[in-house]
Amino acid sequence: MSPFSIFRAALILVASINTGNTFCLSGCRSFQSGSRLKARNLLRAAPRVAVTARSNVLSSLTMSEAVERGWETSTLNDQQESQDSMCKQDSLEVGDVERFLKSRDVEYTIVAVERGEEEEVNAESTAVLLGVNSSVVVKSLVFVVGNHPVLVVLSGNKKVSIKKLSQCLKQKRDRLRERGESMAIADRAASVKLAPSEDAEEWTGYRIGMIPPFAHRRSMLTIVDEEVLRTPRVFVGCGRMELELSIKVEDLLAVTGAVVADVGRVKEEGRREGPLLPYSRFHTSVTGGKTKV
Repeated sequence: MSPFSIFRAALILVASINTGNTFCLSGCRSFQSGSRLKARNLLRAAPRVAVTARSNVLSSLTMSEAVERGWETSTLNDQQESQDSMCKQDSLEVGDVERFLKSRDVEYTIVAVERGEEEEVNAESTAVLLGVNSSVVVKSLVFVVGNHPVLVVLSGNKKVSIKKLSQCLKQKRDRLRERGESMAIADRAASVKLAPSEDAEEWTGYRIGMIPPFAHRRSMLTIVDEEVLRTPRVFVGCGRMELELSIKVEDLLAVTGAVVADVGRVKEEGRREGPLLPYSRFHTSVTGGKTKV
């Protein structure tokens, strides 16, 4: 390597590091991820560094003030890029959901929900607070098929049927191929299981219990239970426990590009929903910080 090439590489390396230190603000981390990468890896990653900054405006506002002012926070990067070269937020928020919908000219409404500290948090209680039927309170659950995440969106009064979900993935093989989805999803349909909470949070970017059906950190196949289509409008999570987002079902389908299928079944009294850990506020109830099954 010539002296000029070495000097040029050093300049690019310094510029890359400075860019990461300057623009990786609160809630972000540099593409270096705290590790010592070799110079050639840094040079390869430098052109793809994503600049993302998130305001902490919500933490300093009351609920009413936040609703009045709106949430102009971070820019959502909804394209699939190398995680090693992204300045990534610790978690996404309401602002990310709003920016995602605004960029697609989707009409929506944010509704504040007041909950007591020891109040049960599930679809039924949310429906009561909103004054609606639990069937219009929609939940988003992340499943794993092999090593691939699959998001299932269904009404709050239903739960996912693993058998139906597996059959759906196998039957939709041609549709998945047209969409460019990995065929490994359909090939491994028999291994469908609920994703661990830490994986669900990492893939979506949102804390458990607040996962919306769109605006995720990572692109993933989305399946909407056909029961959701029985109502023109639904409430979904939007990144905060105190808020619900109302959106038209047709818009939900449009922005997610979801596959519609029968993957749900009616909940049965006395049967446990999901794992012992509070994966979702809708398929387990949390009372006083403890999981109620």
